[in-house]
Amino acid sequence: METTFSEKLYIGAEWLVRLAYLQVLFFAFMIAGAGVFGLFPSLAAMMAISRQWLKGNHTSPLHKSFYNYFKQYFLVSNALGLLLSFASVGIVLYIYWFLQLGGIWSNIYIYILYLLLFITILVWIYWLPVLVHFDIKAKQIF
Repeated sequence: METTFSEKLYIGAEWLVRLAYLQVLFFAFMIAGAGVFGLFPSLAAMMAISRQWLKGNHTSPLHKSFYNYFKQYFLVSNALGLLLSFASVGIVLYIYWFLQLGGIWSNIYIYILYLLLFITILVWIYWLPVLVHFDIKAKQIF
C-alpha cells in the first residue's frame, strides 16, 4: 500500500515537531545545568535520543528519556568536556604565544601544536557519540 502525499506530509511535520521539542529540551536542560555544566550532558542526552530514534524506538516519552540520559551522562560528560575544553584553550594559547616569539624553534613548536590541535578536534568530534553508543568508562574513550 502506497502512502499518500498527506500522510508523508504528516510524518514530516511530526518529525519536525519532535526535533523542535528536542531542541527546546536541550536549551532548557543546558540553562538548568548552569550553562557550562549543562552543555555537555545536554549534548549527550540529545545524541542518545537521536540514537534511539535511528534504532526505531519512537515510543518512549521524550522528556522522561532526555532527563534520564541527562542524569546518566552528567558527571562523565562534564569531566571529559571540561578536560577537552581546557586542553583546547591551552593549545590555542600556546600557539598564540609561539607566534609572538618568532624564530625557527617557535615554528617547529607551532607545527607540533597544530598537529596536536588537529588531533584534539578529532577527539571533539568523536567523544560524545562514542560515549553514548558504547557502554564504556571515560578513560577508555581516549
